Amino acid sequence: MTRTIGSALILVLLSASAVACAPAPAGPPPEFDSGDWWGGFGHMEGDRLHWNLLQMTLRAEAEGIVGEGAYLTGPEQRGLGDPSVEVEGRFRGPELRLTLHYGGRKVRCKGAYDSGSIDGTCRVDGDTQTLRMVRVASLDPEAVASAQAVYEIDDERRILIGQVGPVPMMLHIPDGITRMLYPMGEGRWSAGPRLIVAHPKQWSLEFSGDTLTIQREGHAAKTATRRPVHRQEPFMFESEHDGITLHGTLTLPPGPGPHPGVVWVHGSGKTPRHESMFFPRYLADLGFALLAFDKRGVGESEGSYAMPDGSTFTEGFLRRRGADVASAMNALRKHPLIVDAPVGLIGVSQAGWVMPVAASRTDCSFTVSLAGGATPLSQEIYFSELTDELRSDASLMPIEQALEKVRRREVTDHDWSDDFATQRCPGLWLYGLNDRINPSQLAVEVLERVKAKHGKDFTIVTFPEGSHPLFESRLGGREERLVAERHVRGMFPTIEHWLADHGFTPPEAGAPGRDRD
Repeated sequence: MTRTIGSALILVLLSASAVACAPAPAGPPPEFDSGDWWGGFGHMEGDRLHWNLLQMTLRAEAEGIVGEGAYLTGPEQRGLGDPSVEVEGRFRGPELRLTLHYGGRKVRCKGAYDSGSIDGTCRVDGDTQTLRMVRVASLDPEAVASAQAVYEIDDERRILIGQVGPVPMMLHIPDGITRMLYPMGEGRWSAGPRLIVAHPKQWSLEFSGDTLTIQREGHAAKTATRRPVHRQEPFMFESEHDGITLHGTLTLPPGPGPHPGVVWVHGSGKTPRHESMFFPRYLADLGFALLAFDKRGVGESEGSYAMPDGSTFTEGFLRRRGADVASAMNALRKHPLIVDAPVGLIGVSQAGWVMPVAASRTDCSFTVSLAGGATPLSQEIYFSELTDELRSDASLMPIEQALEKVRRREVTDHDWSDDFATQRCPGLWLYGLNDRINPSQLAVEVLERVKAKHGKDFTIVTFPEGSHPLFESRLGGREERLVAERHVRGMFPTIEHWLADHGFTPPEAGAPGRDRD
């Protein structure tokens, strides 16, 4: 049975003999690696940056190649609904030729096969894109689960192994390098040159008990040791807005406590608890207990995600979210391992509007906002329309031009400055100025005015090359994130040092590289 990131789907390949001057044997070369192949196609360089994740299971038979499933996700699949792909394939000597059929489209690909990798090109609407595929082992959920931890290389560096959905991921701290991991066999994983680009292999990871050996291309092998393991437990609470029950997971650091608590605040969309990225394990390693919960109407949580009128991005919707988050903070504060400890908030994107609402309803020790919204909602909507937020394309309107258009447009909806003015606790805001989704520069201006007028303990840090997810980027659109190499340099040290400087990091944990007295 095929394992893919998604549903198992039927894949049909039509095999053919290689054509040469002399008769060639039918079917694939005898050394062909049958099994699961992961990779994709797109652009990593140039004036448009994007990538499509492609997975398929290929099996060599006497007459050629037989496939058992294919799955596509990315810009090419968006809007089609069905991620299934049918593939026609044949070998011509060592070259594998594939024709992909999906959504009425036909994409022709060819690549040089070489002992577990395929390196070639795909033609998409006359555009030549890079094709990269690797032969992978079956994805073992138990192996992925057992590997998830923080591994310490030295006093300054750590490797965090986590999971986004079913996908194993690696985060290298402090430099923010992030990679999807590809299973290579028992205890062995590899990673490529970009976030989800599999080939050529640039990282090799091998797990043995509590030891992780990391080999990065061009660098000496490093040994990392698993740090004390955090623990997780289910957590449920009632919303003070309307009494519905919300369900989540509490990630606790080792030790008896009391631990400072953090509630994770999601960005937009029907987001479940597990889409809290690396932060549960990252913050648990720093000594924090993090609660992430399914939004109302999502996962195990009760209620309706949308408002009664169907809206999902209005002032009323965000205020209801703020009430849910405040309820989570109040419930977390009663946990026996957190009583009498600080409780704060950390969140992304839409959380920027939600957190000050929550902080005004209950005691809040701190907020950490990553690319958080702060402008009137109409400005964010207009800005993302002008910039075509999904695409990373040099031909699109420059961010500076879009900002000027937004500034000139009359604003008639709610000004969130008053909400930020009610926040009594210190706050850290991180923004990427190469963000095509949120008008980051305008958000910074809003917060700077509030800070100056009301004397708030607000720290605002900007990263010129940062995109909306705070990846280093050149063009800034959402599609570019899949070919990113790292989060912006300085992101994780900034968070750690700010928490430590404000006295929130437990003395026994501390931030790596800092005094722990």
